Amino acid sequence: MGGITMLLYGVIAVQGFRMYVEQKVDFSKNSNMVLGAITFVVGVSGASISIGSVQLKGMAFAAIVGVVLSLIFWLFTKLGLMNKDV
Repeated sequence: MGGITMLLYGVIAVQGFRMYVEQKVDFSKNSNMVLGAITFVVGVSGASISIGSVQLKGMAFAAIVGVVLSLIFWLFTKLGLMNKDV
């Protein structure tokens, strides 16, 4: 059973990388690199958060973290708080 679980998580991770490649994400921008790295680590690390009786973990938590972090980067850019190369 352990081998199948590893295969499943590996396929999920590779699908995520495939989406980056297909969308031509520019990882030379630091904000894209940070966003990708943090969401990937949150998704595979087992990190979780409980809000009331709801627990978010895995890919669900990573998706929320990615959206929130992306909004923060967008806001910082609009306020002029980010470097031009980010």
